[in-house]
Amino acid sequence: IEESQKKHSSLTVDPMTKLRQSVKFTANFLAANPTVSRISIMNDLSNPGHEDNSFHVAEGYLRMLREVASDKNENDLKLEVIRIISAIQVIFLRASVLKDFMGLDFYDDSQRDEMIDKLLDPLV
Repeated sequence: IEESQKKHSSLTVDPMTKLRQSVKFTANFLAANPTVSRISIMNDLSNPGHEDNSFHVAEGYLRMLREVASDKNENDLKLEVIRIISAIQVIFLRASVLKDFMGLDFYDDSQRDEMIDKLLDPLV
């Protein structure tokens, strides 16, 4: 995921597009690798630290978000990053429940992309 963030940060597209692509890449990785992703997220939640995967993803999103919303203060940006990561993790971890609850199939590419767009739209 970190490699993708580095790759996306060097693309010559607008900052919001880079952020969308990076968040979608993360969600695609979770969907394609559910077992290792679940273990990683649960470990990060149980043993949080500055070296865990969630923290590294947050740092990457924060760098991109600074470009998207340069008018916001740092703590507001960090709160947005927490909102994005928390939402993605909860939707992934509770995919079967949310499919019944709201009809969202996390494992369907187009539904997942649409969910991410809705999650990020308030930032624009």
